[in-house]
Amino acid sequence: MAGGRANAGSSAVIRGKDFIRQNLKNDITLADVARAACTSTFYICKLFKRHTGVNFTEYVSRLRVGRAKEFLANPSLRISDLAHELGFPSLTHFKRLFRKMDGQAPPACPPSLAPALAASHLHPALSRAATHRPPPTPPPPCCPP
Repeated sequence: MAGGRANAGSSAVIRGKDFIRQNLKNDITLADVARAACTSTFYICKLFKRHTGVNFTEYVSRLRVGRAKEFLANPSLRISDLAHELGFPSLTHFKRLFRKMDGQAPPACPPSLAPALAASHLHPALSRAATHRPPPTPPPPCCPP
């Protein structure tokens, strides 16, 4: 019986992680992840801590900051656009979390690139069709209505 529970817990965390990765740029709540994992918010919260070593909020923050680091390797990206596209509610929040996770502030745009960046558009990897974020992907059909 305990082995079945462990497998169910692992698969719920896997479904939750998949949902988070697919919706990283959206406002993700624990309730959204619980629905996607076909479990309760209490249980998915407990599972995330057990399987990842960090709570749900910390997991999402680490994932977003990690993705930001990948994109910051390209100096032509504006940090404010990057923060928005990765689901941070504000540039201040992004910078605060980045500093907390990385121990330093995100790299600033070199002054020599600032005029060119002001006239440019988003990097194709971050382009968006609209200024609003789409709703999260609906949960899989395994969950009862």
